[in-house]
Amino acid sequence: MSMNRLRLCTLFLLAATPCACGGNGDGLETGETASAVGYQTFNLKNNGNLYCLDGYQSGNINPYMNYCNIGNQYQRWYWDTSAVYTHLCNVGTGKCLDGYVAAAGGYPYMQIQYPTDIYQGWYQGPGAIYNGILIRNAGNGSSCLDGYLAGGPAGGKPYLYPCSYTDGYQSWTMVY
Repeated sequence: MSMNRLRLCTLFLLAATPCACGGNGDGLETGETASAVGYQTFNLKNNGNLYCLDGYQSGNINPYMNYCNIGNQYQRWYWDTSAVYTHLCNVGTGKCLDGYVAAAGGYPYMQIQYPTDIYQGWYQGPGAIYNGILIRNAGNGSSCLDGYLAGGPAGGKPYLYPCSYTDGYQSWTMVY
């Protein structure tokens, strides 16, 4: 990234305005917003169904499972550690995963970032089956992101469910 482009994106960051960065060898995908600048982005691949978490579906606030595509900015995520709780945010939408209405068995949704919102806080837990990570919601304590979907994974919504280190559908891999 050129120094002028870096300064420009930094100014946009300070002004809390999205900055379309990327595509010129700066390490980001074309169209990534400034909110992702400084964070390593990745796809979240579910180890149980081998589909990726996608943060955008027209007319729907819920993320869904989709065929993995590294070039799809709506499947690119980053851990935002600047807030009180670590947030899991989507590059394409600029929104973060929220588990507030998602008691065990409920559906998380995409929401603008609120730095002190415990339900937007997520922990990465090592030791899941298939060498993956568990993604535990801070507000729901014992609930983890689960990718198991009856009737096939493509297009289905992930949900929160009591955490289990032996459940392959709660095992996720960050694909860089």
